[in-house]
Amino acid sequence: MTVGRWSPLAVGAEEIGRVLREARERLGLQLADAEDATHIRVTYLAALEREQFERLPGRAYTRSFLREYALFLGLDPAPLLDAFAERVPDEEAPALRPIGIEHGSQIRWDRLVLAVGGLALVLIGGVAAWQFGGGRNAVVSTPRTHAEAAAPRPSPPARRHQQAPAPIQLVLRARGNCWLWIRARSTLGPVVYEGTLTAGRTLRYTLSPRRQQLWVRIGAPWNLDVLLNNRNLSGLPPVPGNILITRRGIEPG
Repeated sequence: MTVGRWSPLAVGAEEIGRVLREARERLGLQLADAEDATHIRVTYLAALEREQFERLPGRAYTRSFLREYALFLGLDPAPLLDAFAERVPDEEAPALRPIGIEHGSQIRWDRLVLAVGGLALVLIGGVAAWQFGGGRNAVVSTPRTHAEAAAPRPSPPARRHQQAPAPIQLVLRARGNCWLWIRARSTLGPVVYEGTLTAGRTLRYTLSPRRQQLWVRIGAPWNLDVLLNNRNLSGLPPVPGNILITRRGIEPG
C-alpha cells in the first residue's frame, strides 16, 4: 500500500497516540490492516495509540515499532520519535567501578605484587629447566655422505593461489524519500546506515569477500532502486519489510 507522506510540524509528548490514531482513521484502516502490512502485533499498535509504552517490549523495540507504524501511515517518523524521546528519556548507563576496589574492602596491592613476582619466578625456572634438560634428550645428527650431499633435494610442491572473487558494487538509489536501516551481514551485524534517504540521493557499498551481504529494513520500498554492478534488481517487498542483499541478488530478510 502506497500512501503520501505527511509531516506534523511538532508533536507534543502527550500527542503521539492521537497523531497515530487520527492518521489511521483518515486512511480508513483498522488495526488489523496495519498488523498485516507492518507485521507488528495489534496489541503493540494499540499500545502505541494509547501511549501505553510500558506494554511494549523495551525502549529500542518501541522506537522501531513507532517508526515503522508512522511510515506505514504516511507520517514523517522524526517528530514522533523526538516526542517519544522527551516522554521516555534514555536511561544513563551506570558508572563503572574501578577494577580491584570493592565496597567494604580494599584489595591489598602488596599481596598482589608478591603473587605476580612468585608467578614470574616459576615461569623463569620452568624455562631454564627446559633449556638445560633438553640437551640430554637432543638428537645427534649423523654426517651426510658425499653422494647424499650431491643428490638434488626435491622441491616442495608449488602452492596454488586461489583468486579472490571480484568485488561487486551495490547502489541504493532513492526515487522518493525512503527510510533505511542497514546492517552488515545479518540482523545482528554492525549498523552501516540508519536514516531517511531523500529523493535523488544514493548510497554506495562494495560487497567483498569480507562483507558479502547486507541486511536492509526498508520503510518505503516503492521509492527505492537497488543496483548490483549497474544491474537493476527486482524482488523488493510491496510494503515496509526486510531484505538480504547478497552477491547474487535480493533474498528475503
